[in-house]
Amino acid sequence: GIAGLAGSGRSRLLRVLAGSTRAGQGEITVDGVRVKGDVWSARRAGLAYVTEDRAADGVFAPLTVARNLTMSELVASKRLVSRASRVQERRLARRLIDRFRIRTPHVYSLITALSGGNQQRVVLGRALAGSPRILLADEPTQGVDVNGRAEIQEHMREFARSGGAIVMASSDFDELLELCNRLVVMRDGEALGELDPSKTDYRALIALTSGAQTHFDDEQRGAA
Repeated sequence: GIAGLAGSGRSRLLRVLAGSTRAGQGEITVDGVRVKGDVWSARRAGLAYVTEDRAADGVFAPLTVARNLTMSELVASKRLVSRASRVQERRLARRLIDRFRIRTPHVYSLITALSGGNQQRVVLGRALAGSPRILLADEPTQGVDVNGRAEIQEHMREFARSGGAIVMASSDFDELLELCNRLVVMRDGEALGELDPSKTDYRALIALTSGAQTHFDDEQRGAA
């Protein structure tokens, strides 16, 4: 988990890892193999990304639920306009709708007809459709009701239980403490260090991310 207030650099870090934003220096490696730092290289390395801003960057507003769910896989297979791709699109979309319990009038309904929570399930479903190794999730439950949040969190747990890794950034510190087994605190574009979530709490995260507390104590660090 990455804990940080707005402007801390948490979202930029995930965009850099996903290849959608260029980094000025440093390198990204997955299992010791260097990733070039662009979207296609990140995808080939098994990285999938859920953006913070669903409305602006997460959904293709003029398109259907089916096309939103399958766009990444169809582009990767270069079958976006063939007749076979339409059959593949429909089958994959229906499978993902069932898997992620997306409530939609029809597989070909416009994405804009769905509630915010169901749109977020579509975004998550598209990210996980290609069986990535690592999920980069920025505010994955933002703007989603309580039931929708619980479902999205459970999908993330299932991905982790299946062997996937998750790097998650959130302004909801309670959510980070509940879901994560390691926490990195960011402030002013820098990672201050790691915390053991079982040895810290919401108030400590507020103090550290805001600058009211500048150093970790030994108990907070735990075994992290």
